[in-house]
Amino acid sequence: MKNVTLSNNVIFNNGLPSGRHWANIIIASDDNFGLNIAKNIKVNDNILYHNSDFLNDNKNFGDGVFLALGYNKNAPIDNVSAHNNIILGKNNALNVLHAKHLIFKNNTVYTGYIHFKKSVLESLESKFWKFENNTYYSRRSNAFKVLKHKNFTIDQWQNEFKLDSGSQRKHISQFDLKTKLNMTRLNGGNNFRVTLFHKQGNDVEVDFSEYKIRKGFIYNIKNIEDDSIIKSGIVEESLEVEFPMANYNKTVNNFGVYNIEFTEKTKEKKKSFFRRIFGWLF
Repeated sequence: MKNVTLSNNVIFNNGLPSGRHWANIIIASDDNFGLNIAKNIKVNDNILYHNSDFLNDNKNFGDGVFLALGYNKNAPIDNVSAHNNIILGKNNALNVLHAKHLIFKNNTVYTGYIHFKKSVLESLESKFWKFENNTYYSRRSNAFKVLKHKNFTIDQWQNEFKLDSGSQRKHISQFDLKTKLNMTRLNGGNNFRVTLFHKQGNDVEVDFSEYKIRKGFIYNIKNIEDDSIIKSGIVEESLEVEFPMANYNKTVNNFGVYNIEFTEKTKEKKKSFFRRIFGWLF
């Protein structure tokens, strides 16, 4: 796996159909001979999520990796960067094991621990790491876990390994995000993928005024899992649409991914007229 960019994706609950969460993204090779190396890979502006209870963090223990970097010591990943990602939930969100020339910056991480390997941190591999300006939310003050060695506070981590300048660790009680995590126009039309977050699981109002959506447009909010319609309506003067936050897509109420499609009312009427007259063509 070489020369790949993963950008503007929403990846959530990978593995859930099997009954447990698995890593949402794994960048690694298990080649003992070190011939096949995962390299030249960018992971930018993505949202990675596993079902989590941000009001009762005691429910978030257990597995559920979001981003796993490196696996086999004989095949360390090389020239990998992760910028501006939102990584949310569970106890083991981020595993950084065998990696060379790694950049990890401007990411938001909600987790119990971040895992590292002692042998890697003490080797030349980590000399080419650049961690900076990340925000880590954790119930633990010593969230930086060097496996089979020691857990570090962020100050200890920064001083010991000279990483994560400008980064901060915050307690989970301070955690919150803006409600609209991502809005992506699909195929250049009036269809959008909308990714929403609300810590309390309340419904979310989304403003579409900057997207040339007008009063009177008809909208259908669809479940991204099976394209079924969750809600329909007509855009009002405010140009805002209220999205219901529920367990669509097997997510809990605090996180939702939707498709929304807007249609001009006049075009919808014209389309219906032609369907009635020339229905056999459709």
